[in-house]
Amino acid sequence: MSKTRIGIIGCGGIAGAHLEGYRLLRQRGCDCFEITAVCDLMEERTAAFARDILGFQEQAPRRFATVEELLAAGVVDGVDVCTLHADHHVTCVRCLEAGVHVLVEKPLGVTVRAARRIQAAAQRTGCILSVAENSRRGLGQRTMAWLLHRDRRLGAPRLFAIEYLHGPSLPRAAAAEPQPVEAVPWRQDRLLAGGGWTYDGGVHLMDSLLVYFGGVESVYAEHRTLEPRYSLLKDGRRVPHDGEDTCIATFRCANGVIGHWTWSQALPGVDYTRVAFYCERGYVLDDTPGGWTHTFGGGFIGSQARIFTADGAEHRSRDLEVEYLLSLSAADKERLFPHGVQHGIAAECHEFIDCLQHNRAPEVDAEAGLAALAVSAALYESAACGREVRVDDVRHSRIDAYQRPIDAHWGLL
Repeated sequence: MSKTRIGIIGCGGIAGAHLEGYRLLRQRGCDCFEITAVCDLMEERTAAFARDILGFQEQAPRRFATVEELLAAGVVDGVDVCTLHADHHVTCVRCLEAGVHVLVEKPLGVTVRAARRIQAAAQRTGCILSVAENSRRGLGQRTMAWLLHRDRRLGAPRLFAIEYLHGPSLPRAAAAEPQPVEAVPWRQDRLLAGGGWTYDGGVHLMDSLLVYFGGVESVYAEHRTLEPRYSLLKDGRRVPHDGEDTCIATFRCANGVIGHWTWSQALPGVDYTRVAFYCERGYVLDDTPGGWTHTFGGGFIGSQARIFTADGAEHRSRDLEVEYLLSLSAADKERLFPHGVQHGIAAECHEFIDCLQHNRAPEVDAEAGLAALAVSAALYESAACGREVRVDDVRHSRIDAYQRPIDAHWGLL
């Protein structure tokens, strides 16, 4: 079988993590792919990526400044899209319509309408569309899903309580004037990012909740900006940042599970993480410092979660991870953790390559990506209108007060 040709579009921060994933796969003996193209408007970025890639494969990739140039060259079978959120629907649709398969970073789109446009293009063209949701692919997350849905020693889930509370250290230094910059960072502009951290990082958690507890029917959220921030532009203007720094949300799932999520980045002196899942016959408690996203660390950190069962026993997460791995067949273990890799980003990259080689559907397709995005978007819609909203109404844009200005800006209405 010939090697799958991969292009990386966008050579910024998260693309570096993808590059490390490809490097790890190659180090573990995965030789079924070649990175044949890198694309970014900034030449210094593509040059740096090309040098790094040459460190683990024989041929340097070709460098392109635009997606049009890359597609015209005909040197890729699939692309790994790591651009800013507002570009996802533009680049993904363009690639899909050119017959090129797509792996795209989360969130799938800058809004629900943008995500639906990508989904429609994938359905129309028949190309593979995979969403880079690395957290659910980590060993800890897969163990948690196994514990809830297959092992069943805890019984049915009933309630979850999640808190990520952080803020500046004490004693607090006097606020300093920011350094002048050319433009507001894109993550601080909701037209480019789609929202604040509830959207950007929160979509990871929403995907996890869907895996653990099934569909979310409705949400209620309150957003606050407790510590307003701004960028000082070189022309002297002070531009306030969009986005919240605090969120309190409640969730109602279709199967009766209820829960809440509280996060803040603006509580002076606070550094507190607590994730708890309460079930019929026991519960899970993960208060590992730094575990900012998910139970068992989400594949990012070495979690020290504890699991308490009805017989009074206390289990450590690492022991259950070993138990889970031993429950897998050799084929399932290789499929979920290819070449023994337990790194979520490397696993999603490998799965994308394997989907192209065997013409199979990815685990996190456009439907799954849209489902997680819709829950995050529903939190913003709820905060905007001050009431509980049904996720299905947000998913189908029957409620869109928060997203409508973003959609209008990008011509998505």
